[in-house]
Amino acid sequence: MTIMDVDVARYSLTVDARETLSAVLASGNARRGAKLDRILQASLCGVGTADAAFAVAPFVRVDDDDFRPGPDAGDDWPDVADRDESGVLAAMERAGLVETFDVFSEGVGTSYLNEGRVLTAVRVLRPFAVVTVAYRWTGARLGYADRWTITDRTPVVGTGTYLVGMVGDFAMTYVGATGLDATGDEPGMSDDLLFMWLVEQEGFLASTCLAGCDACGGRWEADGGSWHFQPEYASDADAFDFDDTEDHDGDTVACPCCATGRVGFLVV
Repeated sequence: MTIMDVDVARYSLTVDARETLSAVLASGNARRGAKLDRILQASLCGVGTADAAFAVAPFVRVDDDDFRPGPDAGDDWPDVADRDESGVLAAMERAGLVETFDVFSEGVGTSYLNEGRVLTAVRVLRPFAVVTVAYRWTGARLGYADRWTITDRTPVVGTGTYLVGMVGDFAMTYVGATGLDATGDEPGMSDDLLFMWLVEQEGFLASTCLAGCDACGGRWEADGGSWHFQPEYASDADAFDFDDTEDHDGDTVACPCCATGRVGFLVV
């Protein structure tokens, strides 16, 4: 069973949404996913030395002159740079390099997550790499740059299906990527199969909270993000509401039944 740390405070009974996504991404083909992750990070404009990021065919030879700015510059290689990973994916989709669709999207309220999360399937339609270019001006920053240089070239990302995770409620923050091709016991490309694989990962739903006292042995359970705890079957403990508990220490609360023990929580 996947065990996640539960934040237990006066008005907080949550698990880290990022941690749940990291566990799911680790269950896929992380080695393949690292190639897509590398490309997404390299394509972030304003990060490091990259001003532009161009998608190029595998193993094609390019040099600085291929990325000369100006009206006569060719458009053989689409610029996929953006300020965040979701923007990079959108640029890649417009260029016909990938297809994307949300597999799972959830806000707070129906689980014990501290923020919302989105999982997006990315289908790479043809292999490609990314070349990043820095543009500079000798004098005033007017017109086209007069100096430019290639700063990086990523490994090639292969065709197939990948999964990208992000967290947030309004502005989304990138978590990571993994590979999801159907080889051996890995999940396949079917939308339904992919969704079922996600929800079957231990701890992913984060919708059930178990509680137990180390003194009286009371055992309780709450579902769907509820803070109302009902005693487990065959337990003599009384139900309680988390809002009524006292003495929060970050991990446990004072037992509302025996008052001498400590109640810990586990979200599954």
